[in-house]
Amino acid sequence: MSVTGFSENFKGRSGREEYLPTGITVTTHTRTFLVATGNKADDDTVILSYSATPKIGASHPNHANARCNSRQAQPVSDETKFHWMLVVNYTTQWDIREDPLNDPAKTTWATESYQTPVFEEINGNAIVNAAGDPFDPPAEKDDSRWTSVTSKNIPNAVPAWMFAYQDGVNSDSFTVDGKLIAAGEGKVSAIHLAPVQERNEIEYRVLTVTIHYRGEGDDAGSSGYGSGSGSDEIDPWDVSILNDGLREVVAAVSGGCDGEAKRRPQ
Repeated sequence: MSVTGFSENFKGRSGREEYLPTGITVTTHTRTFLVATGNKADDDTVILSYSATPKIGASHPNHANARCNSRQAQPVSDETKFHWMLVVNYTTQWDIREDPLNDPAKTTWATESYQTPVFEEINGNAIVNAAGDPFDPPAEKDDSRWTSVTSKNIPNAVPAWMFAYQDGVNSDSFTVDGKLIAAGEGKVSAIHLAPVQERNEIEYRVLTVTIHYRGEGDDAGSSGYGSGSGSDEIDPWDVSILNDGLREVVAAVSGGCDGEAKRRPQ
């Protein structure tokens, strides 16, 4: 089982440019090859695995950004068992490589809106009604956040580190998609690991990590994203709870134990 002849059929060359509703322009190319085999039992697997056959992810020889995305081998006619036509298609729509582990990471950005309770006003004083009691339920404000979704191919294994990062906040600065994120501003919101796939006989999985960002802790204002100015907070993911309730702590009074505080109804 072997290939005995392999040559490009230049008459089969074609190309196309197309604008898609998503706002991108895609260029496609087609190349064809005439292939001869030495055994009538040879099938398409012999041709697709041949060393000279362009692999999925290979660059077009005259357009480096166009990558091979499909290949098809079929007999020239039903009467012959030794001659095949190989059709190879290229596109600029997907940035892929022959080795799927070399595919670049892909990141998308978006904002998500939330509502968060508000217990304190801008000066740190409690928000209360005319009687001095906190509102129940408390007032709310918009809490929009930037979100990034990054996907990357990884080897066919479940990484052990993945289980330690749920709800994790970055202790050091890091860069995602060229954007520098200061320590404490990013929080892992979701991690997704897809089932095993195969490209060019290489197994891999797609790992997707969703991170939410809040910049309230950036007093210098270098990040500037998040719902607060930053001057009154240290860690943007810390929870601030109003120190209020139905009782209050008062100083020790006569008859009480020294060094202890008594509580009384407000």
